[in-house]
Amino acid sequence: MEARELENVLSSAKRLPLLLPKFPIMNLVDHDVVCFVLNNRNDTFWLVEVNLRKKALGAVTLYTNEEKENQAAAEEHLTWDDIVRNTFFTTVSVNPISFIPSQFIMYLDRHAIKSIS
Repeated sequence: MEARELENVLSSAKRLPLLLPKFPIMNLVDHDVVCFVLNNRNDTFWLVEVNLRKKALGAVTLYTNEEKENQAAAEEHLTWDDIVRNTFFTTVSVNPISFIPSQFIMYLDRHAIKSIS
C-alpha cells in the first residue's frame, strides 16, 4: 500500500486526523492487518487497524486523557458514564506504545519459557 492509498483509507472515515502513523505492528491473526497509533499531541490518541490487502479501514478506537475528561465533565455537567465511554489513560504522561496488545515471542528460549497453551 502506498502512502497516498493509506491517506485515502484514513480520510474515508472522516473522523481521523491525517497524521503520521506511529508504532505500527502486524496483527498476529491476520497478517494483512496492521495496527498503529495516531496522536494529535492533545492527549488524544486513536488506535487504528488497516487491512493492507483490501485497502480498508478496520477497528478505530479513540483514547483520551482521563484528567482532561474529568475537567470537561465538571464544566459541562456530564455523567460519569459519559466520561468512561472514551477514557483510557489515567495520567498525562502515558506512553501509548505500552497499550498496544501483542503476544510475547515464545521461541526466545524454549527451555526457560513455558508454553501458555
